[in-house]
Amino acid sequence: MSQNIWSSAPLVRLTLPFALGILVCNYYSGVYAYYLAFAAIVFLAIYLVTSLRYFKLPKQVAALCMSGCCFFAGAAVCQYNKLNLRPDFFAGNLKDSSVLLVRIYEPLQERDNTYKAIAEVKAVLDKENTPASGRVILYFRKENLTRLPKYGDLFLIANTVKPLKKPQNPQVFDYAGFMRYRKIYHSAYLQASQILYAGQNTGYASWQAIYTFKEKLLAVIDFYIEGADERAIAKALWLGDERDMLPHITASYAGTGTMHVLSVSGLHVGFIFLILNFLLRTLHHTKWGRFFRVIILICALGFYGILTGLSPSVLRSVIMFSFLVIGLNIRKITNIYNSIAFSALGLLVFDPFLLMQLGFQLSYIALVGIVWLHPHISKIWQPQNKKLKYIRDLLAVSLAAQIATFPLGLYYFNQFPAYFLISNLLVIPWSMVSLFAGCGFLVVSAFTFLPEIIIAWAGKLVYWLILGLNKTVTLLSGLPYAQWEGTFISLAECIHSYIAIVLLAYAFIHQRKKLLQAGLGVLVIFFSVRSINKFTSFRENKLTVHAIPKTSVLSLKEGDRMYLLGDTAFIQNMDQRKFHVNRYAYSYFVPKPYIQPVKNTSGFSSAGFYFSAPYGQAGKQRFLWLRNKNDIPAEGFGFADLDFIILSGNLKIMIKDIKHIAAGRVIFTADNSFYRCALWEAECKELGIPFTNLQKDNSFAITYGHL
Repeated sequence: MSQNIWSSAPLVRLTLPFALGILVCNYYSGVYAYYLAFAAIVFLAIYLVTSLRYFKLPKQVAALCMSGCCFFAGAAVCQYNKLNLRPDFFAGNLKDSSVLLVRIYEPLQERDNTYKAIAEVKAVLDKENTPASGRVILYFRKENLTRLPKYGDLFLIANTVKPLKKPQNPQVFDYAGFMRYRKIYHSAYLQASQILYAGQNTGYASWQAIYTFKEKLLAVIDFYIEGADERAIAKALWLGDERDMLPHITASYAGTGTMHVLSVSGLHVGFIFLILNFLLRTLHHTKWGRFFRVIILICALGFYGILTGLSPSVLRSVIMFSFLVIGLNIRKITNIYNSIAFSALGLLVFDPFLLMQLGFQLSYIALVGIVWLHPHISKIWQPQNKKLKYIRDLLAVSLAAQIATFPLGLYYFNQFPAYFLISNLLVIPWSMVSLFAGCGFLVVSAFTFLPEIIIAWAGKLVYWLILGLNKTVTLLSGLPYAQWEGTFISLAECIHSYIAIVLLAYAFIHQRKKLLQAGLGVLVIFFSVRSINKFTSFRENKLTVHAIPKTSVLSLKEGDRMYLLGDTAFIQNMDQRKFHVNRYAYSYFVPKPYIQPVKNTSGFSSAGFYFSAPYGQAGKQRFLWLRNKNDIPAEGFGFADLDFIILSGNLKIMIKDIKHIAAGRVIFTADNSFYRCALWEAECKELGIPFTNLQKDNSFAITYGHL
């Protein structure tokens, strides 16, 4: 960024308003796509007219017109890709008696009790056969399933389709939003009796061949690679298949900041691109040489994409680097930022919702950070030795990428690896050697004329490489203070952080004192606001009844601590707590070590809370937590005017059985059956009692005093 990017990279000026149009349209759906397209055409027409000799306007006006054109074009593309707004979207034609004709869109993923598949809806069958569009997630129960669905198979399924649920608990992963950006809005759970096979292999032959090819490669890995952990890493590292990854492997790599080496994406495709680009550098000097260089690079990247089964992250990266190859080899696109913008614009035209996906954000922010910061970080240390230069460059790339993605990492994952420089210095080269060795092994295994012992020894070699990689990561993750975990930042704070990073980096590069002062001023504001929020949060006590499926859990946030009461199996399970509770605790500045399960679920007390089953009091608010029939107090219960009653454990009682207990609200936790909750809900409506049904409502929370 030492040169003026805004003037030297015109595609950046087009891509930014295009992306802004997508962002705005993503949160507002009130305008038809063709209205937005018409607005884009109007701005383009004004720009073209004002470019004529006799109608020339100031450059700022022309630039504003082109920005307006790109903004509305981005909004139009975004609106057009909202499949749920189309008139033929299947959900608009569904009735309880409807039957759906679906085609399996992707290979199955096996789970404990079900098979998961993405399917395209082809028609809705009722009294008429209505053509339809859209996608749905199907869960096939394994019990009595006689035929495994395959890519391209047609099925008639009963209408058990439900909209994907938004998160009911605060600060948990929004799976419905995650799938919405993949244009999927519904799911269905199916028994064997609710599906009927209707045809085979109606999918695209090319995709069928790719999926079959990938399954063969996975079978080769299963046969030749020893060790469950090593097989799982090989599948993830070489083919992007993470289905066999166990939690302890994921935790080790995430804790050292090297999780990216197991997700086949920009890093892997980028290394292949850099090596091939270096090997073909002599072709750059002639017109036909550049042409053949582009063809070879794109074909090589495409082949690697096919080798890995063209998973979404790989497909995105292959397309991104293909655009980069084209951009870097067209004389008119010589600026690297132009090439990056060219690739991003091409991807967003193809799928505008990529902009909201984490992989896209990390890929491009890391790439821009490396291109911008790496040369300047490298100047800090300039060794003469070639090996030291290699180490310097690797450290500079890692540091540039971490600086660029640091706020996003905190925003999405609430953690930061403390030893990322050391781990990346060791793991990235090792993983790349393992990657190329693995690709060579897979190619060798395809030569059936080779003796079996050669293929077996090749498998043994890559096994030892992966074993060493895994041991290194495990060792690094076990070091003291290897992971800085528990920092929560909001979206506004994430944007605030990027403003500070840009100002300080620009001040560092160009030695601008005023920019340094501005960057430090932004940081002062950032930490001042966080300090105020932390102090306010520290003084607030909060009781939350969480809406977690098949369990009942209460959390008590007092000061800088959070206590968990309820289902012992849940509160002792660190993975479950991490998914459902930890981020919520971090949002109130509660550190991870201070999230404390309460072992004695029958009795607990703290500064502002008291519980002795079944009676509890939070500040001035009193409640009963009924988990079995013995908890139900007799008619002469001594406490009147309770604030709420919590019903858990699928109690086989009626609301009328406890109506002698005066309470302002009844709460049904999510471990009760749907049938039981429906009965209680009907009774509460009949008796005029306010209720919260955590099977479908959001978690219930009260504030019970300040410190």
